[in-house]
Amino acid sequence: MHIQYLFVIFLITLDVICSQNPLGNAGLSEQDKKDLALIKKTPAYQQVKTKVLAILDEKIDKFVLDQIRKKA
Repeated sequence: MHIQYLFVIFLITLDVICSQNPLGNAGLSEQDKKDLALIKKTPAYQQVKTKVLAILDEKIDKFVLDQIRKKA
C-alpha cells in the first residue's frame, strides 16, 4: 500500500472519530476543521474513501457469512 493512501486512511479515521464525538469536533481547531474540509474535497480523498468503504463492506459481509455458517 502506498504511503499517500495511509495518510488519507488516517484522515478518514480521524474524521470518523471526530464525527462520533457528541460535542462535535471539540478536539480540532478551526484551522484543522478548514484543512480537513479542503482535504475531503480532493479526488485522492474520495478515491481512498471509496476503496476503504468497499473493503469494510467486504469484510462485514464475510464476517456475517462466517457467523451464519457457525450457527448452521
